[in-house]
Amino acid sequence: MKPGITPVLSSSWWTANKGKTVPANPLEGALKAYEAAKAAFEKTIEQPNADGYAAYTAAKNKLAADVVKAVDAEIAACIKIMHKDAIAGLNKYKSTIIPAEKAELDKTFLEFKSRHEGVLESMLDAMESFIAALSPIAELSAKTVLACQAKAPEADKALGAVTTCMGKGDAKGAGVAATTATEVGAFVAAQHKALQDAIKKAPKTWPLDRAKLAEKDKTAANKLGDRKSTLESQIEANMARVEEIKKEVESVMSQARQLTKGTLDTQNALVGSFNRLINRAFALAQSNDVPAREMKAALSNLDGDIIAYGKAADPKEKDKHKTLAKKNLDFAKVQCKALEAALKNGKAEISTLQKSMPANVVKRDNPVFTPLFVELDKALKSFTEDDATLLKESGKLKNLEAKFNTLK
Repeated sequence: MKPGITPVLSSSWWTANKGKTVPANPLEGALKAYEAAKAAFEKTIEQPNADGYAAYTAAKNKLAADVVKAVDAEIAACIKIMHKDAIAGLNKYKSTIIPAEKAELDKTFLEFKSRHEGVLESMLDAMESFIAALSPIAELSAKTVLACQAKAPEADKALGAVTTCMGKGDAKGAGVAATTATEVGAFVAAQHKALQDAIKKAPKTWPLDRAKLAEKDKTAANKLGDRKSTLESQIEANMARVEEIKKEVESVMSQARQLTKGTLDTQNALVGSFNRLINRAFALAQSNDVPAREMKAALSNLDGDIIAYGKAADPKEKDKHKTLAKKNLDFAKVQCKALEAALKNGKAEISTLQKSMPANVVKRDNPVFTPLFVELDKALKSFTEDDATLLKESGKLKNLEAKFNTLK
């Protein structure tokens, strides 16, 4: 590329001016795709019933995502000294050319808006479409986190078995346990890839430009924009959690293999497992708060409805409060069972994981583990408190149910 030249946002210009030793792709392909999307958008100006917002968004996404990504890839492929002029030109794409092109697209959209009715509907329809595509991915991301969180402790359990077997000289048993850790790793990796693939297929959307809407139109668009942003944030957070679990399990797999080969200190491996045990205990304790909180709220509402029923003189009012009381009673029972099951399963999981670790190493009087047991006790204290909550609220539920049964 000639020094000082100002690049043009065109695939043919890039191919002709990039320089012989600079690779044409991926920028050439990205520019061609953008040119096609831009042309499709510009055609909508002359089409009476065109979906202009969707075409505008598609073009802007190609420019803002694909072209920028391709420019970065081209810069990375360049040799700093040999291709310094090409790098300078590519940087101009990012600093000057692409921002100017975005502004031009916005201007074209305003022209479309001035000629056509129904632009708001077009925009809202496009956003609804994005939300419909994102919703199942958000649901999948949540399910993936739960599946990986439930499976991951099996790797630490296997690691504990490896250390126990190695301490007894049972190399075969240690190998079997290490294989179990590897299988857990494969499960988490498969879950991670499935979610990753789903996210890759998700529509890429440009943030809603509210400046292009009249004040009276912004409320509906803002609501949809918030829904879309919430889904995107959920997907991003859940993906990050799955990646975190994947790294943890991969570490456990590696430790298990090293232990079978005698190349890792047992105590160091178990410290990592115990720390994950503590984190798991705190996570389970925190999740118990949900049914406990919901149960308390439902019982409070139930009590209020029973009192309101007694004060009401109008039969319709009595029927209304009785119906609400029944709903709150049923919901309280569901949350009561959920809390009971969560406490039982959570305590069993923590106990099983702790018992899988060799007691001759993982013990309270081992100076390395003493402070870790203090942290575990803090987490388990929450379980004890939730046990007390369950006992207290279950008694309240029984009393209120008896009162409800007296309502006529």
